[in-house]
Amino acid sequence: MIWRFYKKKQKAKEQEIEKTKPIRVAVVCPPQFSATQKELIHKALSTNVFFDVCFETEPWSENFLNLDNKNFFDFLDSGLKMLKIHHADVLMRLYLHKNGVRINFQTSTQYVKYQPLWTSLLNSLYLPLSYFESQNLPLEMSFLIQSILMAINAHKHPMYQECLEHLIDILSKNKMPAGMDAKFLPYMFNFLAMVYIGAHRNDFQKKDVSLIQKLMHLAFKNLSLAQDQILEGGLYTTLGQMYEAALSGANADSYLLLQRALESYKKAQKYFNRYVFVYDYGRLSVVISKLYRKIFGLTDDNQALRDCIAHLREAEKIFTFASNPIAFDEIKSDLAKSLAVLSTKSNSEEIALMAVSSYKDLQTLYTKENMPYPFALLEAQIADVYYHLGKHTASRKHLDTALKYYDSALDVFENLKMKNKVEELETYMLKAAEEIMRIN
Repeated sequence: MIWRFYKKKQKAKEQEIEKTKPIRVAVVCPPQFSATQKELIHKALSTNVFFDVCFETEPWSENFLNLDNKNFFDFLDSGLKMLKIHHADVLMRLYLHKNGVRINFQTSTQYVKYQPLWTSLLNSLYLPLSYFESQNLPLEMSFLIQSILMAINAHKHPMYQECLEHLIDILSKNKMPAGMDAKFLPYMFNFLAMVYIGAHRNDFQKKDVSLIQKLMHLAFKNLSLAQDQILEGGLYTTLGQMYEAALSGANADSYLLLQRALESYKKAQKYFNRYVFVYDYGRLSVVISKLYRKIFGLTDDNQALRDCIAHLREAEKIFTFASNPIAFDEIKSDLAKSLAVLSTKSNSEEIALMAVSSYKDLQTLYTKENMPYPFALLEAQIADVYYHLGKHTASRKHLDTALKYYDSALDVFENLKMKNKVEELETYMLKAAEEIMRIN
């Protein structure tokens, strides 16, 4: 039934598919897998023109069956190397685990920058070993894997949205795929929900929320069989993403949905220990901070802004400039802007100077010599902080400092021949000079 539906849609959209750049997938199989089993995986993916598949061999490491702490970083680093070697978009790694096969998916940007649809490297899909000992993977599982690969690469296609709904309709009616142990179901439903959210996140309606809640109910119902705390954290992360996606729906109650998303992400974070699953804890801190910032935008509540800053402080301890400069840039930028807003609302010199410090930290990335434009923007933002502080505290010292930074930014913009920016800064400098005259 699924196959007929799939073939019909595939034929109808064939011309459009051909215009889409294929996703390059590097697959790592257990050393125990035969050439026939590798061919089975290749067949499951290569039937779809969206994928360009290659295989990689990796020295077997029993440590990777346990992804706690150091093992996780070794797993992450070895995966990044393989992605680079093969110029792959996704790395798909299979490991034998008791009577099942664990599959993990990795991209080069997984922990680098904020993405609305985010899946942890710790998220695993478990399938029965018997699936890989037959002639073909069950069609439902082949399609689920294909959908996961598309979702984490942000590839969207109408054919996949419609076929995905059809697949979910079957699986959500508790019709367990043949040979599937109930303990594997929570992993499958978690990925299924994640993929569905990715396909519909720009227009997520009440019916979509109801469907995901049903999938999550089925996942939690079978959770005790899996006995996996990381999985439980992953399920709460998916719930948080569902509530975030629901913000795009018609007549959405933004405040309520933001609160529920926050509640789900905070529950998830409890399962990712700060000192064991460091990157997942840090990434959730970034996500939570962004939700608090949205709540502040709705309510103008200073406490929401303070909570946003607190979670960014947690994240900056993890994603340092040395370990992850792109994440460092994102976090420091959000932190500096949030501190600047809070300093304006509270007229606090201490908070203002913290904002300035964060902007200066960013200037370790964007120097005047190598990136003059962003450097000048940061100089102007520092000037703004000093201007507002000087204005509200009637401080000649802070206003003079503001003028110094405005002048520094102006010099760069003049050299870059950016007339609009020059005129904008000249206006700000005039205002700062007027404030100095008023104080005197």
